[in-house]
Amino acid sequence: MVPKSRSWLMSLVVSFACLPAGGITVQAADEAPAADAPKADTAKADLGKTDIEKTAEAGKADAVKADAAINTGNVAVAAPAGVAVDPETIALAIRELESPEYVVRELAEKRLAGFGLAAVSQLTEAAKSPLPETSVRAIEALAQLYRKAEFPAANALEDAISDLRQAPGAVGEVAQRSWKQNALNRDERTVAKLTELGARVQNLPTDDPRALARKAAGVNSAIQFIVISRKWKGGDEGLKLLERLSQASGVQVYHVNGAQVSDEAMAGVADLGFHVDRRGAFLGISNDGDVAFGPRNGCLVGVVSEKGPAAEAGIQRGDRIVKFSEEDVRDFEDLITFLKKAEPGDVVEFGIIRDGEPQSLKVTLGNW
Repeated sequence: MVPKSRSWLMSLVVSFACLPAGGITVQAADEAPAADAPKADTAKADLGKTDIEKTAEAGKADAVKADAAINTGNVAVAAPAGVAVDPETIALAIRELESPEYVVRELAEKRLAGFGLAAVSQLTEAAKSPLPETSVRAIEALAQLYRKAEFPAANALEDAISDLRQAPGAVGEVAQRSWKQNALNRDERTVAKLTELGARVQNLPTDDPRALARKAAGVNSAIQFIVISRKWKGGDEGLKLLERLSQASGVQVYHVNGAQVSDEAMAGVADLGFHVDRRGAFLGISNDGDVAFGPRNGCLVGVVSEKGPAAEAGIQRGDRIVKFSEEDVRDFEDLITFLKKAEPGDVVEFGIIRDGEPQSLKVTLGNW
């Protein structure tokens, strides 16, 4: 006769006897069986308990058993190193997610997470199952994989988590939580890929009020703007990477004339929450506010980009730009409008006011 303290483990042996090598293995422990509690005392303790309370206590006991089996090494939950996991083994573990035994379901979920990236495709389909236990445990297994994934091998896993954020109910909630928890690492990977494809990504200075406000709100992204210029070689498809960034609001995306992307794709970027603006030639300044000289009375130069066209021509912070070739510059928006129409390499004569004195500087406009 099998002692009661081992009966749950022995039932697992029967349940998983058909698994191939490398699956769940259960060994009988060497500990001595616990003495049976007197039946009279057990019956007395159960008096007055509702069915819900009894079910809850049974579930807690099963959870303890599952954790004990894993922690003591009595159950293998990960595929052995270097051993490929075949689709049928994965499918069998997914079917076990609907087992009537809590311990079996718990161990099947942990096994699936232990199978690694080989299980992503089947787990993604399981997460779409109409069976609640299967779908929720499948997305939990995917979330566990996402936390420890190595990239770029795990790109398909990240795509799956992203898509499942739109799923209804608990599946979508778990996917969204997992997406947020991995935001920092995902942002770093995404920026690296955007840069590789030819985008220019500029972060806010660490002491910028906008950067500080984001940090206070728990947002790790410090991106100020992203430039999609003629250097971009990712096409429309590459712009989908922007969906992976954790911050869209407050981030400028500059669509430079001549960039190999469609207006439709850029409209999709705007739909994500980014502020999309068209740009032409590059000057390399920021605006420091136009109110100091009255409304529409020139563009006050703020930060001048190091080694940019403006810096190379001698434009300085505090200068007021009042002319772009023959055109009057009333404010920063006027300047942007003229630059949109210009091309990289154009030589433009700028009229400026410096320390109250008018000056003229020739600037060779650059590319973003």
